[in-house]
Amino acid sequence: MENQKKTAQCPQCYSYIGEDSRYCHKCGYLVEEDQKTLTYSPAQEQLADDSLHFLPGESFGPRYRIIEEIGRGGMGRVYKAEDQELGITVALKMIRPEFSSKPSFIQQFKEETLLARAISHENVIRIHDISEVNDIKFISMDFIKGHNLKELIHTSGTLAVETAINITKQLCKGLIVAHKKGIAHLDLKPRNIMIDNDGRVYTMDFGVAKSVAAQEVTPSKEIIGTPPYISPEQAKREKVDQRSDIYSLGIIIYEMLTGKRPFEAETSSEYIEKHIHETPSSPSETNPLIPPFLERIILKCLEKDRDKRYQSVNEILKYLEEHKEESKIILARPKAKKLWRFVYAIPLILIIGIGIYLLIRKGKTIVPAAAGGGRIPLAVMYFENNTGEERLDYWRKALSDLIIIDLAQSRLISVVTGNRLLEILENLHLSEAKNYTAEDLKEVASQGGVDYILHGNYTKAEESFRINVMLQNIVTEELTGSKSVRGKGLESFDTMVDELTPWIKSQFNLTRQEIAEDIDREIGKIFTSSPEALELYYQAKQHYHEGKYEKSIEVLKKALAVDPGFALAHKIISENLHYIGEIEQAYQYAQDALSLIDRISFRERSLIQGWAYTVLEDSFDEAIETYRKMLEYYPDDEDGNVYLGAIYRNMEEWDLALERFSKILNVNPLIACQNLVLLYMAKGSYDKAKETLQSYKDVYEKDDFHWDLSLIYLCQGRDDLALIEAENAFSLNREDESNIELMGDIYHIQDNFRAAEYYYRQLLEKEDLSSQLNGRHWLGRLYLAQGQYEK
Repeated sequence: MENQKKTAQCPQCYSYIGEDSRYCHKCGYLVEEDQKTLTYSPAQEQLADDSLHFLPGESFGPRYRIIEEIGRGGMGRVYKAEDQELGITVALKMIRPEFSSKPSFIQQFKEETLLARAISHENVIRIHDISEVNDIKFISMDFIKGHNLKELIHTSGTLAVETAINITKQLCKGLIVAHKKGIAHLDLKPRNIMIDNDGRVYTMDFGVAKSVAAQEVTPSKEIIGTPPYISPEQAKREKVDQRSDIYSLGIIIYEMLTGKRPFEAETSSEYIEKHIHETPSSPSETNPLIPPFLERIILKCLEKDRDKRYQSVNEILKYLEEHKEESKIILARPKAKKLWRFVYAIPLILIIGIGIYLLIRKGKTIVPAAAGGGRIPLAVMYFENNTGEERLDYWRKALSDLIIIDLAQSRLISVVTGNRLLEILENLHLSEAKNYTAEDLKEVASQGGVDYILHGNYTKAEESFRINVMLQNIVTEELTGSKSVRGKGLESFDTMVDELTPWIKSQFNLTRQEIAEDIDREIGKIFTSSPEALELYYQAKQHYHEGKYEKSIEVLKKALAVDPGFALAHKIISENLHYIGEIEQAYQYAQDALSLIDRISFRERSLIQGWAYTVLEDSFDEAIETYRKMLEYYPDDEDGNVYLGAIYRNMEEWDLALERFSKILNVNPLIACQNLVLLYMAKGSYDKAKETLQSYKDVYEKDDFHWDLSLIYLCQGRDDLALIEAENAFSLNREDESNIELMGDIYHIQDNFRAAEYYYRQLLEKEDLSSQLNGRHWLGRLYLAQGQYEK
């Protein structure tokens, strides 16, 4: 019994939790000791899990065809499937055998089905059936492509006022229908609210819903619902009705606008105590941008006495409609500024603009499009580790990067770079995924602007490795080809990559002569052939990505101790040193990288030379010439065009910079658009800047779009509109330093010194020194403008 794993279950979602844990990390439920059920061994768990395992394309009974797995938890698995009888896509929630044998558990699901099916509305998820196939009980429901509200709040921190109101309205509309049928949900929480990709909101999981009429006869003897969201009457085990849902709705609105719940506790009993006795703090104390009318709605929903709450969700919906104009009035606007204030704004905007575009905005998620110049666009996914050895996990990214670096030499293939691939995967919450669904690959192809995806796995038998790859045409959904290569030991990976890259080219409509004449140096000669140095390199890249430059340098120096000729390690050390201000050392490492000319591809060598000339020597003419030569070979190369465009921009050669950034509109529309907007503003072409911004709105992060639009209005002297857009950006991402600073700058320009100080002081609370210094800089200017010279 050594492998016996004492595990408890959450009574809310039936997920497994640790023996000593009281908190369910899946649904947030606080589990008391007497609520835990089951002890489960790994062998039993695997057996139960295997019984629910289905592969894409398999039939599940005569009616369903499995498309892919979309989720799993303690109670079972969820599959996306085709309902061949109805001709629709559905979600199948399959229940583990150990639960489906319990009459009480199945009764709960039957009640969920009957109650949910009684509610027909576009904002309530539709459940089709509960049935059984080969002793596997399951529920069939609408498949929603999107995210639950909990994930949205977690990702955004706080939601914009407009977004929160829109979600609230749709929730109200769905609840109105349920309440008219005498059904109270009684477990409203962000995890039970789905939002699809079109913004439609769905209430789901009526697992503890009750008929109000039944409650009149037999009120519950147990607490129902999830403790952080239950009403006082639920906490006191009293009779419940629709007004309990209104209380829970108030908590959800509070959480959407502040990023936290009105009550926080460590145990369910503490939550119960707070719901019954504690008065919630005003949400505007956390988020001063919440309009007063919306705060009134929240606090009235959270009244302890249900008779003092709204008596129906209809009342909430009506109140929202009556006050919809107030959502745009957040802070009082000062009187019109003097003309000279606008003159002051011009250098202010350029300082903010260039700094943020170069240092901050470039770090945001990039949504590139297909490459131009006739090169074939391709993305290489992280590989699946099928060796069974966790220590070899780093090869998932390393193998992808080796193929990317090898293909990046090509004049025929335009491969998504490793940094860009990581940005796309992070944007899709897939950076740590062990494998990918068909839907995942489509999303990566869409955001990467590619037609083809290469993906696969690697296996091990004793000391021998095998890499299996598949090339897929995402447009036609066809498998273009597959190949396996073998090698002995980790040191064979570079030779296996060299074997794969010409095969990849052969799968496209290219002649043998084109492939033979293409640039394709062996990967071991332009990178490193040392597995140990490679592993250290990827550790350093992760530190670099996280902004831990000193740690990255430390690890890269270990890699150089293993392989002194590792040119790219020298290059990244140079970049790290430059970021921490060690310019002289940075220059030396850049020179070291250039001295290893045989260990760098022509493309990388050009980028290193251009970067060294620009950043370390201020030799703009040499840098321009270097980038131009490189672009003769790779005319659509993103990095080459961006760096050359940046030089022209910083030299105030606006038209030449416009030419470069226009060149990559089809390669990287986000970076291109951000720079084009800035360049048009620099030329005074504000209408053209706005037109460009709106044309590429879809590739922007929402807060970035509002930030840039605010900047345009501010340069035009329309600070009333600039403030509205800045508020929109801030409400979408309250942690972003550039959003905070822009709010302060606009109020500063408007002579609203109190509001400006409020935002500048938020910069002082940031952990990074750069934000703190920036906050002090602007506070100094603010006090100077008021004649407070000592401050």
